Parts: sequence; structure tokens; C-alpha cells
Amino acid sequence: MGRNGSIDASRARVTPEQRDRISKRNRALLERELLSGRLDFESRPYEAHVQFSNVCNMSCIMCWDGDNPPAKKMSPELLERIGSQLGPDLAVITPHEASEPTVVSWEETVDMVKRYSIDLALTTNMQEFDEQKFDQVKSRLEMVVMSIDSHVPEVFEKIRLGAKADKVFRNASTIARLCQKYRIECIGQAVFMTENTPMMPETVAWFADMGVPFVSIVGLNDTNRRSWHLDAALHYSSEYIDWIKNRCVATAKEKKIRLAWFLSDYEMFDFREADAPGPKHSKAGNDAWDSQMRLRHPGYCRFAYNRLRVEVAGNVSPCGLDSQHELELGNLSEQDFDEIWNGPTAQDLRRAHYTWDYPSLCKTCRYVDLAPAMDALPFLDTVLWQQWRSRRGFVAPTLEVESPQHMYRATDPPTIRLAAAAGIDSFLFALSLGGQTQGIEMIELEAGGRSDAGLELEVPNSLWQRLHSNVGYWWTLFGVRNGGTAPVARSPEVRCMVRHAPIARIDGSRLKYPDEGHFAPIYLGGDRQVGWTERGKLPTRPPLAGIGGGQPAATPGPRFAKLRKAAAVDPATVKMTPEHYQELIGQIRAVVESALPAQASIVVASKGDLELLWFGGRSAWHFPCDDARDWAGFHPPNSDWAIGHLERMRDEGAEYLLLPATAHWWLSHYEQFAAHLRTRYPAIVEDIERCTIFDLR
Repeated sequence: MGRNGSIDASRARVTPEQRDRISKRNRALLERELLSGRLDFESRPYEAHVQFSNVCNMSCIMCWDGDNPPAKKMSPELLERIGSQLGPDLAVITPHEASEPTVVSWEETVDMVKRYSIDLALTTNMQEFDEQKFDQVKSRLEMVVMSIDSHVPEVFEKIRLGAKADKVFRNASTIARLCQKYRIECIGQAVFMTENTPMMPETVAWFADMGVPFVSIVGLNDTNRRSWHLDAALHYSSEYIDWIKNRCVATAKEKKIRLAWFLSDYEMFDFREADAPGPKHSKAGNDAWDSQMRLRHPGYCRFAYNRLRVEVAGNVSPCGLDSQHELELGNLSEQDFDEIWNGPTAQDLRRAHYTWDYPSLCKTCRYVDLAPAMDALPFLDTVLWQQWRSRRGFVAPTLEVESPQHMYRATDPPTIRLAAAAGIDSFLFALSLGGQTQGIEMIELEAGGRSDAGLELEVPNSLWQRLHSNVGYWWTLFGVRNGGTAPVARSPEVRCMVRHAPIARIDGSRLKYPDEGHFAPIYLGGDRQVGWTERGKLPTRPPLAGIGGGQPAATPGPRFAKLRKAAAVDPATVKMTPEHYQELIGQIRAVVESALPAQASIVVASKGDLELLWFGGRSAWHFPCDDARDWAGFHPPNSDWAIGHLERMRDEGAEYLLLPATAHWWLSHYEQFAAHLRTRYPAIVEDIERCTIFDLR
């Protein structure tokens, strides 16, 4: 360390100048690799989440929830492997992975940043991050994210067990002031939960008054499999959540700060003045590049192409949300990084994101949500000016394009269908890779009539085949009159299309896919419905798999169990409207169609309802049933009887047991039967809102 504990760049193995050159080289390599659809990457990760230890000085209700694991610290040998094999190429380290980086492993973090001139993206609960620690890293500090979910001490300490609100708030005020002084990006972050939602606008104001110029409100992901009761987007109405959001936006405008709202789509409201501290030049450049890649490679998550996570024991995965190791690429304690980075699982993950054939976990994630259609992109203005010396405001956005829809993806070229366009003699079709100004393709299309007086324009196969496959081309259509010097109409939005080229799954990959009967263990917010719209009907969420090992899928954590005693409910008194019951049957059929083979044999806790036995040709029997396989007319009298009956049906060919949501009470009422199931047969689907399915094979 240099004077006053600051980082001494003269001792770095990689100088700041070398780091900038390496980062630019990696980005250029990656851009070419993505465009060509390569599966093996010469480029190396831009950012790594490194869990230097698993120790946290708090136990948040949406994280460890009072059940922190035994303390572990990364071994010196693993630290050396990270330094020697990742350090020379990394641009950013985020020392945060269900742990607090400023406690037992702070010195290791500072040493890694110092030796390799890596920027530090620090996410911290602020209890131990004080002025002294700030001074140690300020020269390489990319940003500080303050995880403070409420400005109300009692609420904050309830959410974050072990927190000392007075100390956290005092440190936060100091660090906000220092970030302003040294022009380091400072972000206040709050997880949107049932506990803090009503006061969120006041929390935004509190951050702003403290000098924090950027506040981020993020949705809760139930990564510990027991935080569902805290998900405000599940339990509050969409109308109420919109009201809270609008109040937060109004507060940000009044306080002249930037607000990010990330409950489903990433919404940004920026009211900062021109001289407000923003991100470092390197971060701003990479953020802009990531935004371009989202348009060029729709559905390709940035964590899948140049980020990764290294846990305390060396497990490597691309994503910090992968709490159940669904995407694990390898282990750095046992393998060299090159073997992991271009191994079969890593290559298969890249293939999945090129083709939208996602593994089960990624399929639930908001980071693969596709960008919406746009009002305009840079190529639109370029075409107007180069072709006609015109501007967007002079061309009416009145062409009624019916198809192809936004994000058309196919191996064959599309047909553009539009309503009749009076006074237009020809059409110019323009498209561009990622919507940018380079590589624009333009072609005049001839219109053919339809029986309904609409028009059809065929995109030539010759043009279609010239396009790169599995990347996003953004397009628009112009209508022109004969002899006209400028178009008289254009399509009102810029849409995207993808020339699809299938890529076979990679042999040896450990990824698990929905069409193999695998369900993700957690839901990561993809296509999230924010809030309910119909009273008594929760927002739709995808079915999830059981954790396994006898652990129920959706149980409250230790703290929640202490705070609220479960009420004893007689299942016979639980009623469901006929409309909701019919909807449930449809949902169960969809789950069976996705999860079970076409020739499966299923036994169903049907209570005699024949509709619960109709699964697209699959064999299904009542459970319990008589010798003729009609419903027995009663629930099992006890666990021993249920176990014996189940095993007899297994001997007769039953392969799966399905418990509809209406029979979920069996798993608590028949305790020994539930234990028998969980210790012998994996729950391949465990969704308390739809059904639970055990594999009896």
C-alpha cells in the first residue's frame, strides 16, 4: 500500500495502462466471437463476482434468514489461482456473493485489486465500510452500492438481522460525501419487499437528502427458496405498485436524482443535473457496449458472455443468481480456468443463448427478456438522411404493419403484411445489425395484393441469407410515391428479426433443460407480472422443481417461522370457485405436458374427478383406487395405508404420483407418507399453486 493506505500502482503486476489495453482487446475479441457464433472464446471475462469468504455480519430475511452457513474463507492456493489465471484479464471484481466483503476478507480483496489494477465494484451493507476502508481503495473504486432497504431503523433491522442502523446510516452519510468529493458513482439500493414497499418513496428521499445521486429499486428473487412471502410483486396489486412507483419517480424528480426501477423491465428515470457524478469512463463505456449487445444479440445475457462467479470453495458459474448450482461450469480448485471457460458446459450455455434454447434456470430469468420494439434507433435517421436528406419528424409514422411481429425468428425470410396504404407506389425496406449506423441493408420491395385489400411484401431469400445468423436485425419500412423526393409514411416502430440457425446441444454439458422434464429450482423474474390485477388471484409464476434431499420447496425460513405460527386448517373447509378450479386443471395439464413423457403412467390424487386423468393420451389412474381402478371413494385413512397402496400401484406400472394443489395438504397431514415420498422419490415438479409430481421410477 502507498501513503495513507491508498493503492500503490507501482507495485501492480498489471499497470492501469495495461489494464485499459487488455479490456479493449477483450471487448473487440468478444464482439467478433458473438457475431460469428463461436462457442469457444479467446476473449476472457470482464467482471468476476468473487466470494473471498462466505461470512456476513448480517442475516437478511431474503438471504440467509437467520441460518448463516459455517464460516469459510478462500484458501491461499485458490486465491493464487484466481490471481494468476483470471487477474491479468479482469477489468472489475465484485467481492459480493451472499457475504459481506468488508469484514473477514477485506485485505485479500484489496490485495487482488492492487496487484492487478482491477476496478472494485463494491456492494456492501455499510456496517463496516468506513472512511478508512474507502481511502484504501478509492483510486480503483468503480462504484459503491449501498444495500439499505429502509430508512426506518426498526424496519431496516427487521429485514437485516444483526444490523446496527445507527452505524450503517452514519457510514452511509460519510461514504456518500466522499464519493461526491472524488466523483465516484454511489448507488443506494433497496430490495422491493412487502416489509418496506409502503415507505419506499420516503426511502428514496432519504438517500437523496444524504447526497446519494442514484437510487435503484430491485425486485426480490426468492433465491433461498423461502422468501416468497416477501415478494411485493406477488402480494400487492399492480395498481398499488404503480402508485408507489409514480411517487418514487416524483420524489426523484423533486430531488434531482436518478432512479432505476427494476421489478420486471429495467426502467430508468434520470433527473440529475449536468455536473452530477456519474460512472467512471471505463464503466460508462462498457455499459453502453452492453446496451448495444442487447440489441445486437437479443436474449443473450451479459452474464453468459463475459461475467462469472467464483465461490469460496472454487465453484465457477456465470451468474450470481445461480444459488442452486444449476449453471456450474467447473471448479477452479480442481481445474485450470481455460478448461472451465471453454469446457462443454460453458460452450453449451453460449449455444443456448445464441438459439434461445435456454436451460431451465435461464428460461425463468429477466436478464434474457427481449428488448421491446423501439420508436427509433440510429439507423433510422441515417437512412432518412442518406436516401432523401429528410428527417424523422417529416415522415408520418402511419404504415399499419401487421406482421412480422417484433422478434420474428425463423430459418425462412418473413413476409411483411400491412393494411392498404393509399397514395404509396413503392416500399423501401431497411434493416441494420443491432439498429446501428454501420452495415445497413436496404432494398425496394414490390407489393402484392391480398383478398382483404391489404398488402404483402416478400423479403428476398438472397437478402435473408446474407444476414448473420442468430443475431438481431432491426428494421423499418418506408412508403414512397412515384416521383417523390422523400417518403410519405413509415412504420411507427422499429422491430427486430433474427435469421435462426439451429445449433445442437453440446455433448458432456451439465446443463438441464425443460424438455428433459427438468424445472428450475428458483424463479428469477423473467416476464414477471408485477402485482395482481384480480383480487384473490396471484400473478402467474412458472412451476418450480423441488430442492431434493427431503427439503420442501416453499417453506418459510427460521425467522419467519418464529414470527408467525401457521394456522391449523381443516382441508375440507378450503373452498375454490368452479372457475378457479377449471383454471387449475388447465394449468396442471400444461405442467404435465411440459414435464412428463408422452407415454407416462400417472396416479393422481383426484378425489374422483375424471378431468384430472386427461393428459393427452398418457395413462392416468385415481389415487386411491379400487381393483377396477375407479376412485376408492375416500382419502387414505393413514400414512401406512397410503404407502402400501402407492407401492402396490408402482408394482402395477405407476411411474409418477401427481398431487394437485387441492391435495397439497396431504404432505402435512400424512407425515410418514410424505417422508416416504421425499426420501425415495424425487419431486420433479413442486409448485404449491399448481401441483407436485413425484417420480416413482
